[in-house]
Amino acid sequence: MVEINVSFEGSTPWGQFEPLPEGWYRAIARESELSASTGKQIIKVRFEILEAEFKNRSVYENYIIQHASDKAVKIGIAKLQAYCLAAGMQSAPKRTEHLIRNRPVMLRITLDKADDGKIWNRIAEYKPCEEAAIPSVAAPASDDGRAPWEG
Repeated sequence: MVEINVSFEGSTPWGQFEPLPEGWYRAIARESELSASTGKQIIKVRFEILEAEFKNRSVYENYIIQHASDKAVKIGIAKLQAYCLAAGMQSAPKRTEHLIRNRPVMLRITLDKADDGKIWNRIAEYKPCEEAAIPSVAAPASDDGRAPWEG
């Protein structure tokens, strides 16, 4: 038998993260996929928060692009368009991997309450981030210790 030397001190159990506080966060899309089932298609995107205190936390968005409900599709496409414009895309992407732009955007995060009382984060708004694109591979730091895109 192998001994396990692990401490749970300072760790939060998986699935028990507190929601992010409401506000604006600099984030980047890290993963996207198309989920399809009978009569509906949803683009799922995982955004990674780039802010120091919440760095590496994730926020998720589902963009409904095909559904029996015209209202759901209208909302989904409007939200997808808002993200795309904030990320510098002037037209709809042809493939889900085109949503991963290595370009930060600003997300306005709000809190919503589910029917079961659970509080969760919701992306309420997008806007362009004034900073340059973030490379997908870490670039060497400048002489003063900052990454080249940190100005």
